[in-house]
Amino acid sequence: MPWKSSTPMDLRTEFIDRVMRGERVTDLCREYGISRKTGDKFKQRFKRMGQAGLANLSRAPKVIPHRTPPELVEMIDAASFVAVNDYEASLLSERTGLSVEAIARRVDALIVTLGGAGARIHAEGSTLDIPAVTAESVVDPTGCGDAFRAGLLYGIASGWDWQRSGRLASTLGALKIASRGGQNHALTRDRVATAYHEAFHAHLF
Repeated sequence: MPWKSSTPMDLRTEFIDRVMRGERVTDLCREYGISRKTGDKFKQRFKRMGQAGLANLSRAPKVIPHRTPPELVEMIDAASFVAVNDYEASLLSERTGLSVEAIARRVDALIVTLGGAGARIHAEGSTLDIPAVTAESVVDPTGCGDAFRAGLLYGIASGWDWQRSGRLASTLGALKIASRGGQNHALTRDRVATAYHEAFHAHLF
């Protein structure tokens, strides 16, 4: 009974509900096809963060050189969302033997950033292309990936659809690249909303 027989988030919720009712973690991990380490991870996250702790934005490619293919597949299956750049997506596919489409089917969403070409989101059996937002100036790309992921996480936490979440992520990446350093830019809600509207001719909030 692997995570992916339904959505990963649904099965994590079911797993934790049964853990909280007193069922043995070891037995449940065996039933759900996950390691005891993964089961304990979600149990502890749920205790600290509640339902939000069951979601996981994986950055598995950062540790690819130190992981075997089975470990990488387990990391993917333990995540709700996987966010990588195009090089990392290619490397992850090569190391696991799974196509990008196959990886996407194992999670709620696979987000692949494409540099100046924007991003591609694989979710719910379809693919959504997110255009890059033109920056006021290109100063320093340091932290742009983190800014992009911050937009994704805000959208996920807010229950937004992938188009709106992806567009916010693209907007934040463009705002960040105009400043030097990873944490030297200052943002306000109004500034983000204005930049989003200018780029997509739609209201963010």
